[in-house]
Amino acid sequence: MKQMLKDMKMNSLISLLPKIIITAVLGVGGLLMGQEYPIILIIAAVMLLLMLWLLISSLSGTLQKKAKSFIANLNAAEQEKLVWDYQNAWKGSRTIRIGKDFTFVCDDGSRIYRNSEIIWVYAWYENGAHSGIGSSRHYYLNLYLIDKQEPEILGTTEKTYQNILKYYEDNFSHIVVGQSDEASYLYRNDRNQFLHLKYYSGQE
Repeated sequence: MKQMLKDMKMNSLISLLPKIIITAVLGVGGLLMGQEYPIILIIAAVMLLLMLWLLISSLSGTLQKKAKSFIANLNAAEQEKLVWDYQNAWKGSRTIRIGKDFTFVCDDGSRIYRNSEIIWVYAWYENGAHSGIGSSRHYYLNLYLIDKQEPEILGTTEKTYQNILKYYEDNFSHIVVGQSDEASYLYRNDRNQFLHLKYYSGQE
């Protein structure tokens, strides 16, 4: 269990490194310019404090709070199954692993979900900042759980999201995979009918 949490902590740190580096560079750059522009000096100080907070949170294990809380609610046998599942999970990306019983997320906050509680998953993207050669896209997965109305949002990439969706579709017959007008309408207006799409038959 300790090794699994250590591994998740390291993956979270790696995931946050770009943010840490960017805030550090902006902070240092602001300090260099702040002698002439006091407002820039204040912004630089905030950026450096943010960088320090991100670094401390990553190294201290604070970002594993949700994962630790999930584990604490398991009995000894379930914890043993969880560790085995993590070690043998399919690696969909650097931050997302899907086991037989659990999905593990190790990005800027470690989380664990029971696959049996996932009812719908689909991908979406938003355009990022524009550059000289166009705009970048940020890809995400919406993960809907049986006991929640709003989705859990997982960061992913253009290279990995299709493989992750395919893995859910091929291995979990109770999960609705992909977005459609029918699924969207039923989820918002008739949850029981939505569950009849795949969840109930898949549980059998």
